[in-house]
Amino acid sequence: MNEAYLYEGELAHTVDQGMMDRFLLWACEQKASDVVLRANDPPWIQVEGQWYPCARHFVLSASETQLLTNLFSGQEHKAGNVQRGLSADFAYSVRVPEKRGLVQRFRVNVTASNVGHYLVLRALPRDLPRLEDLALPRKLVPHLYPENGMVLISGVMGSGKSTLLAGMLHSAILRQSFGGLGLGRQILTLEEPIEFDFATIPHHQRSAPIAQSAIPGHVLDWASGVRSMTRRKGEMVMVGEARDLETLKALLQIVEQGVTCYATVHAKDVSQTITRIIHSFPEHERAEAATLLKANLRVILHQRLVPQAQGRGRVALREYLVFDEAIRLSLYESPYEELMTTVRSQLRQKGHPLLVDARARFAEGMIGREVYAAICEEQRDFCQHFSAPDYNKFDETLL
Repeated sequence: MNEAYLYEGELAHTVDQGMMDRFLLWACEQKASDVVLRANDPPWIQVEGQWYPCARHFVLSASETQLLTNLFSGQEHKAGNVQRGLSADFAYSVRVPEKRGLVQRFRVNVTASNVGHYLVLRALPRDLPRLEDLALPRKLVPHLYPENGMVLISGVMGSGKSTLLAGMLHSAILRQSFGGLGLGRQILTLEEPIEFDFATIPHHQRSAPIAQSAIPGHVLDWASGVRSMTRRKGEMVMVGEARDLETLKALLQIVEQGVTCYATVHAKDVSQTITRIIHSFPEHERAEAATLLKANLRVILHQRLVPQAQGRGRVALREYLVFDEAIRLSLYESPYEELMTTVRSQLRQKGHPLLVDARARFAEGMIGREVYAAICEEQRDFCQHFSAPDYNKFDETLL
């Protein structure tokens, strides 16, 4: 047990909202990214990818985790819904006492488990992320704001997809005089829950309106919410997660109407991002879905967070491919069963593979030898397609 992460404040039965709010603010002061509350355990926090228990003797009971579900959600029947097997996602805010008007927001997921409710609270940054703070390559930035088409952000759970997407939208909505791009295009978002509150941007700093809707609080479901975006004059639309068939169908329908669509996809690399979408469709619909994707893809940006060297936190590794006319033509000529192979080939020739990013971060001392070696091993098949001198350079850095 790490003494540095033992909570010295009050944790007592039965829990109340004020006590838990103070604990959550303390967790944020420790730079915790996540907090886990489960029955038969003390509270846990995750700091720089490592988990720490926060109390010596205090453990939560099953009834207390149910109480916290209702308290955090603000709905007295939410615990009963979770008990019936319905996972719950919502946002929770804590006022920061010493700073008037400041709140700390959390994204909360609650799921039933064999010991009771399992609550995971993701601490959201108090300030909206800015594109210039996310260390994206300058040459990529203009491609993230096409006149129309799809920009997909992919990664596994906890890879910072939502933060990256929020930073992109933040810069799009700000006037140029306030350090933004000043695109002057209305932005509509659909999220579960709303993670970054763009209403905090004063209207005189914005170049166009922005409206955010949550599932299910504001809109009944993803598919109907997506379809409503064009009727609401959405010029740039963001869907928090493209994860089910009806949502994907709706996305492909509205992107055909000339809007710019942003979405996140759970995938392990750029090429898998496409196949994950296509294979969400029934087999008899996959060829049509692939055709729509080929026509409308503009950028796939994949992100992965790995441990930084010497335990200094985590660093983002990225691979990306900009789908210009030449690349889209190569996709048209490829049947959907071979799209992954075609995209991997284009990524090697014209894109920015993950291995290239990992090599650069290793040379800069930002990631350690073990992390870099693991990525090289994982990407070994990909390495074989580089020219021999390039492949040797990758291996030599590990010697």
